[in-house]
Amino acid sequence: MQTVGNTINGWRWSPRAGIMGTDYLFRACWAKWFTGGNLPDEAIYMICRTDASHAPLVGTTGYRLRFAPGALPPARAFWSLSMYDAADGSFVANAIERYSIGDRTAGLDYDPDGGLTLAIGHSPPDSTANWLPAPEGAFYLMLRLYLPTDALASGTWAPPGLE
Repeated sequence: MQTVGNTINGWRWSPRAGIMGTDYLFRACWAKWFTGGNLPDEAIYMICRTDASHAPLVGTTGYRLRFAPGALPPARAFWSLSMYDAADGSFVANAIERYSIGDRTAGLDYDPDGGLTLAIGHSPPDSTANWLPAPEGAFYLMLRLYLPTDALASGTWAPPGLE
């Protein structure tokens, strides 16, 4: 997906996902990373491979993803953030057996102002309630929005960069 789609704050997505038609280059790019996909009014898939300074993601670096108050992913059904090993695209095995985190994750700890800060990295933070464990090496993230509103497509919402 490096040659198609839109990039915003380090997240790449395509408003044409699931609408392939006869665009065979797009089909080939999509097939390299995904086995299928819903139409964009059903789900949006956003991939992040670099942090806010454009450096590749590695688990030995601790990251945070902060959604400001009122700026959680705009999904009418649910949203989730998943992590994959960059070498083979598999889920990352970890001691707490957490492979994604999102609005359906029990026990999330929201910030005092109503925002949500997620910790991403190999070493566990003091509190693991909002932690998505990473491998020591390279990884990438996928943010999924199910039944998304039009906020992303219209430009009234953008995912935050990974800090």
